[in-house]
Amino acid sequence: MRIRFSLLLILLASFPAIAGKLYSWVDEQGKTHYGNTVPPQYAQQGNAELNQKGAVVKKTDPALTPAQRKAKEEELAQQKEEEKKKLEQKRRDKALLNTYTTEKEIDL
Repeated sequence: MRIRFSLLLILLASFPAIAGKLYSWVDEQGKTHYGNTVPPQYAQQGNAELNQKGAVVKKTDPALTPAQRKAKEEELAQQKEEEKKKLEQKRRDKALLNTYTTEKEIDL
């Protein structure tokens, strides 16, 4: 009896190490499913990796559609252009500050 109880405790203690990763995903009907692996048909729809207590450890966003990808690229290009303009303005301001020591020198 004592040996069986000890073996049961050892088995239960080792269960979290054996369990591995747990994932959750949502199907077409909006139902949430849980499993050790995400089925291939749901891999591109986004999923979450959970720890043994069920808390989200890592979230994978859904794959972007071509329209979303294009919009994101345009947004990044716009941000890059704005950053370029800011850097150019800083360069010009610095050149003015290095050229003139007072405001009176700027006035003609």
